Amino acid sequence: MSTDTRSGKTVPERKSWYILHKGGGLPTDKPREKKDKFERELEVALERHYDLIVIEPRYLGDEVIRWIKTGNFLHKSSVLSCLSSFLFIPLLPKAYNMYFIVPVGLYGVGSALVYNLSWQFDPCCKYQVDWYGQELMNVPSGELTTTTPVVLVKRNDIYRKVLHSLLAATVGAYIAWRLYKDFKIIY
Repeated sequence: MSTDTRSGKTVPERKSWYILHKGGGLPTDKPREKKDKFERELEVALERHYDLIVIEPRYLGDEVIRWIKTGNFLHKSSVLSCLSSFLFIPLLPKAYNMYFIVPVGLYGVGSALVYNLSWQFDPCCKYQVDWYGQELMNVPSGELTTTTPVVLVKRNDIYRKVLHSLLAATVGAYIAWRLYKDFKIIY
């Protein structure tokens, strides 16, 4: 039992982990119904913000891994392309640097835009995959029914979102300014 800081009432402690077990469901359930049940259960666990989520059904774990990898790819490609477009400004001759900066910078801005519109509000983006199973030690071993679960660990991602949003906004503003300056585009 712990004390709630706002109300001062004693409340039961919340588990910091949740296990999505492989079994379950009625024997009469169809495979699609079981899959839908597991997906709903995962959504509930993600929205409750558990620190650790263990996914035992392998197909669902693989889907979540692909989704997280796609979000990580968009984030990293946005940051790296925005940074590289800034780093190449002084390195390339002025006559040619727009041929590199504009496409790479626009790719970074586009990646950040897709990430912000598609992944930012998804509760799954707050989690990362624990590839080495280090966090699995926090779960009692008797609770698991498989030896190869997918483990999701909650991470604070506010800094990475701010980083790629600021970089993308800065690169987008720089590209707009350079295009205006070089081509005297009138709006």
